[in-house]
Amino acid sequence: MIDLTYSLIIEATAEPDYFGFYSPELEGFTGIGHSVEDCLYKAKWGMREHVALLQEQGLPVPPENEDPKITIRNERKSKKRSLSTSQFRSFVDMELSELKAFAEEQEIWFRGKINYIDKLIKDKVDSLQEHDLESYHEEQHFQSNIFPRIFRYSLFIMLYTFLESQLLNICNFIEKKFDYQIKVNDLSGKGIFRAHKFLQKVVGIKIPEDSEYWKNIIIYNRIRNFIAHNNGYIDNKQYEKIKEYIKNNSNKIIIDYNRITLYESFITDVIKNLEEFFDVFFKLWSSLIRERN
Repeated sequence: MIDLTYSLIIEATAEPDYFGFYSPELEGFTGIGHSVEDCLYKAKWGMREHVALLQEQGLPVPPENEDPKITIRNERKSKKRSLSTSQFRSFVDMELSELKAFAEEQEIWFRGKINYIDKLIKDKVDSLQEHDLESYHEEQHFQSNIFPRIFRYSLFIMLYTFLESQLLNICNFIEKKFDYQIKVNDLSGKGIFRAHKFLQKVVGIKIPEDSEYWKNIIIYNRIRNFIAHNNGYIDNKQYEKIKEYIKNNSNKIIIDYNRITLYESFITDVIKNLEEFFDVFFKLWSSLIRERN
């Protein structure tokens, strides 16, 4: 059974793991996925979010289609230029929204578990044997420190990887679409720095290097390296690279026994920063396309 409220068109691109999709009945609704199944899943929830946004802004909502159809075809050349930016943006917005929701749900679970253990210790402290009390305190330590650290390290790495992979995917998409002679892989540097150089020097998308969101991304790169390559441990020399950031954000990140500790607010801040960065980036990309058309 087709679990969609509007008809959907899925278009295969030259890349085997990139598909674009849009609804001819729901204006402005587009996205990208890594497979047909991925497109169907994203379209199901994306349509609901798009309709909710239209209602929130007081815009007309088209009537639902009681017999929606799904069309799968190769990408139409006439539509490539107009759909690319919105498709990438829709995909990025949806992925960040899902990661944000996941982070919030997990942090709520941690708080609930910690409150439960705290109450248990308080209620039973007089009746517990010493070894039982130690066991509860050990569980308290794991739920308050160990598990949140592992979770936040993992989620932060995922967020940074998402940023890096999307920038490189966009670079690869642009170089093939506009047939640039200089390819992103021809340039020096790695990851976000190579992507930034390609977008700025080859494509002409000037990402403000003095902006707060880009400065934060540079810091995220360093924090990511400490976590990925040394499990969060840093020495005094390495600390100098992020010292100023930590000093100004001590309510979000600290160094405890030479190891990075991330608070819930740090992850929230990273997601917000990436949302702001991509918002500016897609506006710059759209503006460049309009100038060249």
